[in-house]
Amino acid sequence: MILQEKYLTVQALTKYIERKFEADPYLKQVFVKGEISNLKMPTSGHLYFTLKDEASMIRVVMFAKSVPKLNFKPEDGMNVLLTGRISVFTKAGRYQFYAEGMEPDGIGALYVEFEQLKTKLEKEGLFDAAHKKSASFFPF
Repeated sequence: MILQEKYLTVQALTKYIERKFEADPYLKQVFVKGEISNLKMPTSGHLYFTLKDEASMIRVVMFAKSVPKLNFKPEDGMNVLLTGRISVFTKAGRYQFYAEGMEPDGIGALYVEFEQLKTKLEKEGLFDAAHKKSASFFPF
């Protein structure tokens, strides 16, 4: 005879695991680096992506309240440094990284921001020769 009382529901098990994650002080402030892949930017303003290295990957979400703090536009293939926490997304029954901060890895954030702005302005045609004016002989 199987005793039904000793069996947990999926929800109860997932909630138990979530409480374990939330109670672990080492998972409340985590620093991780890797490469962005499968980046999604829905209209909600959140960012969803996978952070990976040569051996592993983890799902990441950055909520809309943190996204405006970024000084660059994240892109697939970009190496980044993330700060945040690890917890369980109970609806899907998986752990994931909740990013609160992000910086480019390798090259500076200002350089990435500059390059992205330059690309945007080039696409708008602002560097076309047709827009250039000749310099006056007298600067006054």
